[in-house]
Order: sequence, then structure tokens, then C-alpha cells
Amino acid sequence: MTALKFIGIPTVDAQALQTSSKDAYGMMPEVHPSSGPGCHCRHCLTTIAAGDNMLVLAYQPFEENQPYAETGPIFLHKETCDAYSNTSKKPEIFSRWDEVIVRGYSKDNRIDYLAAKVIKTAELERECRALLQNPEVAYLHVRTTKYNCFQCRIERA
Repeated sequence: MTALKFIGIPTVDAQALQTSSKDAYGMMPEVHPSSGPGCHCRHCLTTIAAGDNMLVLAYQPFEENQPYAETGPIFLHKETCDAYSNTSKKPEIFSRWDEVIVRGYSKDNRIDYLAAKVIKTAELERECRALLQNPEVAYLHVRTTKYNCFQCRIERA
């Protein structure tokens, strides 16, 4: 059975954004108070507590620009936070959704159209293991179905 690894955005990216770097569109991240549920930090993969300051910014979860390098809005804690550490366990944030989008990508960061589907969140781990059985799939991205927002990356552990 394939073991999974749930990964937030890289610490180097999160810390740069939390300490004044510009986002994927060359703009400074916006600072807003979190409303709590629904505002998830893409670095530590936890809910940003209601009232805490968060960053809202454009993020591209790819190292280079290319046709499949989607960019979209994400939230981060305004203050430095630790990377998600229990990487073998599905993050608690997924309990908010009934379904998510999972997309597989090849080693050259192209969408594998046979490894893209909407799945029940309760079946996330089983479905991701099945998708990662294909050696052409290097990693997966998880996105919300309603807003298509990037949540995290999943790799083979």
C-alpha cells in the first residue's frame, strides 16, 4: 500500500510572504482578520483562528511558469507558523468539505488528465493511493470543489 505525505507550501515561501515578499502577481499580500472556519493556512494546514491576522495572496504552487501552472488565492497566517508536521495524516481542514478535487501531475508538472477527479473527502486517502499507483503521476494537488482553491500537495511517502 502506498503511504501518503500531505505537504503545505514550502516554509521558505511561507516565511518570505510573511516577512514582506510579493505574491505571484507581484503584489504585497493583503492583511485581513480571519473569520475562523474556512480560513486555512496553506503552510501549517490548520484553521487561522477568528480575529487573527492572515495574509490573502495569489500563489502559484509550481516552481516555474508554464501552461499548467495555475495561480489562485490562498490564506497564510500573518505571523510565522510551523510547517504541517504530521504529514502522514490527513489534515483536519479536510473535515470541512464533503468533496475535493484531486489532480495528478507528471514529473514535468503537467496535468495527467487520467489522474484528475472529484472525490468524497472521506475517501481521500484511498483515492490518492490509487492515483499514485500510476508511475506517471509524480504528485497530486488537492483543491476545493466550490472555489477551486489550492489546499495542499500529496506525494508518496
